[in-house]
Amino acid sequence: VETLSAGIKRIADNIREVAAGTDRMSESVATVRRVSEKSADETQSISASTEEQSASVEEIAAASRALAKLAEELMSEVGKFKLK
Repeated sequence: VETLSAGIKRIADNIREVAAGTDRMSESVATVRRVSEKSADETQSISASTEEQSASVEEIAAASRALAKLAEELMSEVGKFKLK
């Protein structure tokens, strides 16, 4: 009877250890999930910022081309005047 009781106690101890390991594993998986979700959110935020910056660069390029054209027109008009 004592041997059976000791065996049952060892089995119960092993079950508790497995349960504790399972709990730790579940916590680790939850942590990885949270980190992954945060990373995905940050990636989306970076992507949105990149798109905004790209649009701004395109606007600046268009404004630069317009200013260059205006400068050419001004130079052409200034060239019409002759100093005496």
